[in-house]
Amino acid sequence: MTALHVVEKGMGVPDKTPVKQSEELAEGSYAAVRSVFPNADEHTAYARDLVEAIFDAAEEVNASAIAYRSRGGNRIMQFLSGDYPLKLVTKSDRPVIALPHTETDA
Repeated sequence: MTALHVVEKGMGVPDKTPVKQSEELAEGSYAAVRSVFPNADEHTAYARDLVEAIFDAAEEVNASAIAYRSRGGNRIMQFLSGDYPLKLVTKSDRPVIALPHTETDA
């Protein structure tokens, strides 16, 4: 298993969050994954196109599937943010697994 965190880069425009802050978020995410999967590998990608970064990482690590958990939000927010889950499911060359949110998710 490989945990992926994509640091969204502006590529010529200001980044949404400072890279340092995004890298700290990635470390927290990796620690959470390792609490369940102690031998999980980690992979950090820096890209403007999140979906392409996920596909590139999946190719690089020869992933058999892609699992993700949606950020949530209503349909308008999903549309405005590029509807990443729809792109993941419709453009992937491998199975895509959508993980549910739980009551303890904040």
